[in-house]
Amino acid sequence: MSSGFLFVWMTWVIWVIMVFFLSSFNSKTLLSGGLLLMISCVNFYVALSDISFNMTFFLMFLGSIFVFVRKSLPLYALFCALALSIGYTSMLLWEQLMPVWWFMPKLLMMPLLVCILVVLMQRTTEGRMVVSVLGMVNGEMLHKLILYGYHIQIDIGSFEFLDQVTVTVLLILVIHTFRWLKSPFYSFPKQLVR
Repeated sequence: MSSGFLFVWMTWVIWVIMVFFLSSFNSKTLLSGGLLLMISCVNFYVALSDISFNMTFFLMFLGSIFVFVRKSLPLYALFCALALSIGYTSMLLWEQLMPVWWFMPKLLMMPLLVCILVVLMQRTTEGRMVVSVLGMVNGEMLHKLILYGYHIQIDIGSFEFLDQVTVTVLLILVIHTFRWLKSPFYSFPKQLVR
């Protein structure tokens, strides 16, 4: 699959589901507008000397901070995002130095490790989403700035990164769906005892 295709395709699918199939909620218009803006800015880059930023990356950064502040998540969630960003940066550096240790494709391995970490750190689905996106965005920026220290021309927010964020969000949604589907089965034995 070509790089970036997964991000654009899945963002469109999530937008269609949100707009046409979900009931109305407070921030539905804001979220759907943000998704459309991210899709439309996926090919735009802003260059600052040797560093170029993908506009979608910048929108993800601002959007995750906006949601973090708007939902008034505790300081613990910010600490989790910081820890996740350091972990994500170290995984990226480890992958560059010793790629032989990766036994799965990078598109699956990195999101799976991020998802395991964020499930262990956060209890709510929205907390997991915000912490994972904020941590991955900050980790990508830290990794690229470390590379910039070695005078390497860098693109912050590449299509490969956008695909990894998409797979991470999808894994968190799958975990949420499984938890939602199994919840009636936990209450069923309690009904039999009564």
